[in-house]
Amino acid sequence: MGYDMKAFRFPLLLALLFAMAFSLGAQEQRRVCFSLSYPGSGEEAWRSSLEGALAASGRIGLVLRIPGGEDALAFAALHGCDVAVLVDVHAGEDTASPSVAVEWKIEKPIAAALAGADDDGNLLSGAFSAPLPDERRRATSFWLEIVGRVDAALAGLPPAGSADLAIEGPPGAIVSGLSKEPIVIPDSGSTSLRLRAPATYHWSASARERKAVSGVLNFLGPSALRLDLPGRDRFRLEAGFEKAAFPDFRFTWLPGPDWLFVRAGFSQYIGGLNLSEVSEDETPPVFVSYDLVVPTLGAGVLLGRPEGSLRAELGAEVGPRLMPANAATIVDPVAPIRVSLYCGLEWTLYRKSLLFFELGADWYPFSDGMLMKASYGDGDGFRWPRLSGGDWYMEFLSFRFGLRWSL
Repeated sequence: MGYDMKAFRFPLLLALLFAMAFSLGAQEQRRVCFSLSYPGSGEEAWRSSLEGALAASGRIGLVLRIPGGEDALAFAALHGCDVAVLVDVHAGEDTASPSVAVEWKIEKPIAAALAGADDDGNLLSGAFSAPLPDERRRATSFWLEIVGRVDAALAGLPPAGSADLAIEGPPGAIVSGLSKEPIVIPDSGSTSLRLRAPATYHWSASARERKAVSGVLNFLGPSALRLDLPGRDRFRLEAGFEKAAFPDFRFTWLPGPDWLFVRAGFSQYIGGLNLSEVSEDETPPVFVSYDLVVPTLGAGVLLGRPEGSLRAELGAEVGPRLMPANAATIVDPVAPIRVSLYCGLEWTLYRKSLLFFELGADWYPFSDGMLMKASYGDGDGFRWPRLSGGDWYMEFLSFRFGLRWSL
């Protein structure tokens, strides 16, 4: 009895394809990111060919490009990649025919103990030289060595599974980045969820009347995430120096949002350092004194992340110019009001201590502009830039700096 082999060709082909699909499906799919540098034109072609070679690996389920200038491990951790592949292609040393030299490195964003990585997260590295490939060879066999090493590195990683993560924090705190939906901490102050492990998660947490925090979680297995959400700043006290000469003080209130502030205080010129008066006949005085005090009230906004160490600020202040020792009138008749517009930066030195610098302009409306201008004189010494009119005066580049303390 004979068998017609042609009748079995189609079922046999289907069975073979099914077996291959089952084998690839059973193999764990990993996430890989890469960067490639090439000195000449055509860098995009090199990058696309490497991307295609990595995507063709049955062990790799997703390939991401690392944007230029970004840290590879930080990008890999942020996007949950299992490894980062760094490739540098440059001209080879063979002068007889065009060639290229390729240096490559495979890095692991999760803890080094997972697969024998060194302290910098390096799993494997190497280099090779080859004749300059054409487009066809780049798309077929040129990257086989690197793809094979990436496959080997991925095979050495522990299989991805799942484990429980306990989260402890203030009730009502909202945690994002660990799951598709934000997690709300219940009244008990703790909750848990099951996550893929090992994996890397970029998370953030916020709560009412507290500062937002964020971080990167290298999740290797069952563990706990304890949220330390410091209370928001509501009041601040600051001491500064105007134009590096006259001490002043401010008290700031942040009424609710992390970006809005209202502040009050005073600038005084009764006592300060002499940085401008110079005498050729005698030693100039160290200190100067003027009969002038300016109480101020103002508001402004803070720009940047509340938890960031560096933030910008924009604001304005207004206040009367007072002369306490003047028997005739306490308000300066020449320039009764000062309006200050400023921008600045504040830098957190340590949690509740901040260093600040402000730069702006002072405007004196309803003033005798000509008399104000004449009072500064036109000598050879340095004079701040200024503008004046019949009933107004403006001085630019007013600055102050000092320290702030959160209360």
